[in-house]
Amino acid sequence: DVGQRYGRGSRHGFDALLTVAPGNHQIRAYAINAAGGGGNAVIGTRTVAWSGNPFGAFDSVTAVGGGRVRVRGWAIDSETTGPIRVHIYSDGRGVASIAADRPRPDLERLGHGTAHGFDATVTVGAGRHSVCAYAINVGTGANVRLACRTVTAT
Repeated sequence: DVGQRYGRGSRHGFDALLTVAPGNHQIRAYAINAAGGGGNAVIGTRTVAWSGNPFGAFDSVTAVGGGRVRVRGWAIDSETTGPIRVHIYSDGRGVASIAADRPRPDLERLGHGTAHGFDATVTVGAGRHSVCAYAINVGTGANVRLACRTVTAT
């Protein structure tokens, strides 16, 4: 789109992953004058807030029989490139600790790789249950409840 609009070729985009401490930050991008002599233009300023906490989604929980449920979602902690743990609770009781290490191509756009999905079958017992998923923090920050879902296991 840049090449068509300005007639200067198509190789002028940028994409950067910055490391910042938890807190609020003002990020400013400059276009640097290639001829030198100053005149570097501010092309954008954004304020971002980062807590250090992991983030993700608890996509689904479905009954699979035998008092078991299948849990699916994803979790990322920006302080590591590796997978993190996700803890599953049923009615307030811990029932599983699973790695969020499965391929999720839809996560590529977030800039942390794609191996952050989880998909596991856990035993909760027959009946109606509140099943919650927690992303376990690495480094600065705290564990984060992704969501709770109600399911009836058979």
